[in-house]
Amino acid sequence: MLLEKIRHHESSLGVAVGHLKNEKHLKKDELVRLSTKTRNKILAIQFLNPALIAGDLHILSAAQNAVNAWSEGYAISRGLDVEIAVYASGQRQIGPALESMGLRDNMISLALVIIGDDDSAVKDAFEELVHAVGREIHPSFPVSADKKRKIMEHFGINDTEIKAISDSDNPDEVLEALSRCVASRVSMVSIET
Repeated sequence: MLLEKIRHHESSLGVAVGHLKNEKHLKKDELVRLSTKTRNKILAIQFLNPALIAGDLHILSAAQNAVNAWSEGYAISRGLDVEIAVYASGQRQIGPALESMGLRDNMISLALVIIGDDDSAVKDAFEELVHAVGREIHPSFPVSADKKRKIMEHFGINDTEIKAISDSDNPDEVLEALSRCVASRVSMVSIET
Protein backbone atom coordinates (compact mmCIF):
# COMPACT_ATOMS: atom_id res chain seq x y z
CA MET A 1 0.00 0.00 0.00
CA LEU A 2 1.16 3.45 -0.86
CA LEU A 3 -0.22 5.96 1.64
CA GLU A 4 0.17 9.60 0.60
CA LYS A 5 -1.30 13.03 1.24
CA ILE A 6 -3.13 15.04 -1.40
CA ARG A 7 -4.12 18.68 -1.12
CA HIS A 8 -7.66 19.71 -0.33
CA HIS A 9 -8.13 23.46 0.12
CA GLU A 10 -5.90 24.47 3.03
CA SER A 11 -5.60 20.96 4.45
CA SER A 12 -4.84 17.50 3.12
CA LEU A 13 -6.52 14.15 2.65
CA GLY A 14 -5.07 10.69 2.97
CA VAL A 15 -5.00 8.50 -0.12
CA ALA A 16 -4.09 4.82 -0.27
CA VAL A 17 -3.23 3.11 -3.54
CA GLY A 18 -2.63 -0.57 -4.03
CA HIS A 19 -2.73 -3.44 -6.49
CA LEU A 20 -4.65 -6.46 -5.17
CA LYS A 21 -4.87 -10.04 -6.35
CA ASN A 22 -8.53 -11.07 -6.58
CA GLU A 23 -7.89 -14.28 -4.63
CA LYS A 24 -11.52 -14.58 -3.53
CA HIS A 25 -12.67 -14.39 -7.18
CA LEU A 26 -15.13 -11.62 -6.37
CA LYS A 27 -17.49 -10.56 -9.13
CA LYS A 28 -18.13 -6.97 -10.17
CA ASP A 29 -21.32 -6.65 -8.07
CA GLU A 30 -19.56 -7.96 -4.95
CA LEU A 31 -16.70 -5.49 -5.41
CA VAL A 32 -19.12 -2.60 -5.92
CA ARG A 33 -20.94 -3.62 -2.73
CA LEU A 34 -17.65 -3.63 -0.81
CA SER A 35 -16.64 -0.22 -2.14
CA THR A 36 -19.96 1.46 -1.40
CA LYS A 37 -20.20 0.29 2.21
CA THR A 38 -20.25 3.39 4.43
CA ARG A 39 -17.08 3.85 6.45
CA ASN A 40 -16.36 6.63 8.92
CA LYS A 41 -13.98 9.33 7.61
CA ILE A 42 -13.73 7.73 4.15
CA LEU A 43 -14.73 9.94 1.21
CA ALA A 44 -14.26 7.48 -1.66
CA ILE A 45 -13.30 3.91 -2.40
CA GLN A 46 -12.75 2.91 -6.00
CA PHE A 47 -11.67 -0.38 -7.52
CA LEU A 48 -10.24 0.00 -11.02
CA ASN A 49 -9.18 -2.28 -13.82
CA PRO A 50 -5.35 -2.20 -13.65
CA ALA A 51 -4.85 -3.02 -17.36
CA LEU A 52 -4.12 0.61 -18.30
CA ILE A 53 -2.56 1.82 -15.06
CA ALA A 54 0.97 3.13 -15.49
CA GLY A 55 1.94 3.08 -11.82
CA ASP A 56 1.24 4.76 -8.51
CA LEU A 57 1.87 8.27 -9.86
CA HIS A 58 -0.91 7.73 -12.41
CA ILE A 59 -3.42 6.90 -9.67
CA LEU A 60 -2.22 9.62 -7.30
CA SER A 61 -2.62 12.19 -10.07
CA ALA A 62 -6.14 10.91 -10.80
CA ALA A 63 -7.04 11.11 -7.10
CA GLN A 64 -5.70 14.66 -6.73
CA ASN A 65 -7.46 15.87 -9.88
CA ALA A 66 -10.72 14.18 -8.85
CA VAL A 67 -10.60 15.87 -5.42
CA ASN A 68 -9.86 19.22 -7.08
CA ALA A 69 -12.81 18.83 -9.47
CA TRP A 70 -15.10 17.70 -6.68
CA SER A 71 -14.22 20.51 -4.28
CA GLU A 72 -14.12 23.26 -6.93
CA GLY A 73 -17.47 22.34 -8.49
CA TYR A 74 -16.40 21.19 -11.95
CA ALA A 75 -16.78 17.44 -11.38
CA ILE A 76 -18.26 15.42 -14.21
CA SER A 77 -19.83 12.77 -11.98
CA ARG A 78 -22.03 12.75 -8.89
CA GLY A 79 -19.53 10.85 -6.77
CA LEU A 80 -15.85 11.20 -5.97
CA ASP A 81 -15.35 7.48 -6.60
CA VAL A 82 -16.54 7.76 -10.21
CA GLU A 83 -14.57 11.00 -10.63
CA ILE A 84 -11.41 9.04 -9.78
CA ALA A 85 -12.19 6.61 -12.61
CA VAL A 86 -12.87 9.49 -15.01
CA TYR A 87 -9.48 11.05 -14.32
CA ALA A 88 -7.62 7.73 -14.21
CA SER A 89 -8.95 6.94 -17.68
CA GLY A 90 -7.97 10.31 -19.15
CA GLN A 91 -11.52 10.57 -20.54
CA ARG A 92 -14.02 13.39 -20.20
CA GLN A 93 -17.11 11.19 -20.22
CA ILE A 94 -18.21 8.66 -17.63
CA GLY A 95 -19.19 5.90 -20.10
CA PRO A 96 -15.81 5.69 -21.87
CA ALA A 97 -14.03 6.09 -18.52
CA LEU A 98 -15.81 3.10 -17.02
CA GLU A 99 -15.32 1.13 -20.24
CA SER A 100 -11.55 1.47 -19.93
CA MET A 101 -11.07 1.57 -16.14
CA GLY A 102 -14.20 -0.09 -14.79
CA LEU A 103 -14.55 -3.49 -13.18
CA ARG A 104 -15.44 -6.69 -14.97
CA ASP A 105 -16.35 -10.12 -13.66
CA ASN A 106 -13.48 -12.60 -13.26
CA MET A 107 -10.72 -10.03 -12.92
CA ILE A 108 -7.42 -11.51 -11.73
CA SER A 109 -6.24 -8.31 -10.09
CA LEU A 110 -7.63 -4.89 -9.14
CA ALA A 111 -6.36 -1.42 -8.42
CA LEU A 112 -7.68 0.04 -5.19
CA VAL A 113 -7.87 3.75 -4.35
CA ILE A 114 -9.16 5.06 -1.02
CA ILE A 115 -9.46 8.74 -0.07
CA GLY A 116 -10.32 9.87 3.45
CA ASP A 117 -10.08 12.58 6.08
CA ASP A 118 -7.93 10.50 8.41
CA ASP A 119 -4.84 8.43 7.55
CA SER A 120 -5.63 5.71 10.09
CA ALA A 121 -9.18 5.35 8.75
CA VAL A 122 -7.78 5.10 5.20
CA LYS A 123 -5.26 2.48 6.29
CA ASP A 124 -7.92 0.50 8.19
CA ALA A 125 -10.27 0.54 5.18
CA PHE A 126 -7.44 -0.59 2.92
CA GLU A 127 -6.55 -3.48 5.23
CA GLU A 128 -10.23 -4.46 5.48
CA LEU A 129 -10.50 -4.60 1.69
CA VAL A 130 -7.24 -6.55 1.32
CA HIS A 131 -8.71 -9.10 3.73
CA ALA A 132 -11.97 -9.23 1.71
CA VAL A 133 -10.38 -9.37 -1.76
CA GLY A 134 -6.86 -10.76 -1.57
CA ARG A 135 -3.23 -9.94 -0.93
CA GLU A 136 -1.34 -7.00 -2.34
CA ILE A 137 0.77 -7.49 -5.45
CA HIS A 138 4.37 -6.24 -5.20
CA PRO A 139 5.68 -4.52 -7.15
CA SER A 140 2.37 -2.86 -7.93
CA PHE A 141 1.13 -2.35 -11.49
CA PRO A 142 3.91 -4.14 -13.40
CA VAL A 143 4.15 -3.02 -17.03
CA SER A 144 4.98 -5.54 -19.75
CA ALA A 145 5.90 -4.47 -23.29
CA ASP A 146 2.32 -5.25 -24.39
CA LYS A 147 0.80 -3.28 -21.51
CA LYS A 148 3.13 -0.35 -22.25
CA ARG A 149 1.96 -0.33 -25.87
CA LYS A 150 -1.71 -0.40 -24.80
CA ILE A 151 -1.18 2.43 -22.29
CA MET A 152 0.61 4.54 -24.90
CA GLU A 153 -2.16 3.92 -27.41
CA HIS A 154 -4.97 4.67 -24.94
CA PHE A 155 -3.42 7.93 -23.70
CA GLY A 156 -2.02 9.04 -27.07
CA ILE A 157 1.62 8.94 -25.96
CA ASN A 158 4.46 8.36 -28.42
CA ASP A 159 8.11 7.36 -28.00
CA THR A 160 9.26 10.93 -28.67
CA GLU A 161 7.30 12.17 -25.67
CA ILE A 162 8.79 9.47 -23.44
CA LYS A 163 12.30 10.25 -24.73
CA ALA A 164 11.76 13.95 -23.90
CA ILE A 165 11.40 12.94 -20.25
CA SER A 166 14.06 10.22 -20.19
CA ASP A 167 16.43 9.24 -22.97
CA SER A 168 17.56 6.24 -20.95
CA ASP A 169 17.14 2.66 -22.13
CA ASN A 170 16.81 1.52 -18.52
CA PRO A 171 13.34 -0.12 -18.31
CA ASP A 172 12.59 1.41 -14.88
CA GLU A 173 13.38 4.92 -16.12
CA VAL A 174 11.30 4.39 -19.27
CA LEU A 175 8.35 3.26 -17.13
CA GLU A 176 8.79 6.30 -14.86
CA ALA A 177 8.70 8.52 -17.96
CA LEU A 178 5.57 6.73 -19.18
CA SER A 179 3.93 7.22 -15.79
CA ARG A 180 4.74 10.95 -15.91
CA CYS A 181 3.26 11.23 -19.40
CA VAL A 182 0.07 9.51 -18.23
CA ALA A 183 -0.12 11.76 -15.14
CA SER A 184 0.08 14.72 -17.52
CA ARG A 185 -2.82 13.33 -19.59
CA VAL A 186 -4.83 12.76 -16.41
CA SER A 187 -4.34 16.41 -15.44
CA MET A 188 -5.42 17.54 -18.91
CA VAL A 189 -8.95 16.19 -18.28
CA SER A 190 -9.68 19.12 -15.96
CA ILE A 191 -8.41 21.64 -18.51
CA GLU A 192 -10.56 20.18 -21.26
CA THR A 193 -13.82 20.08 -19.25
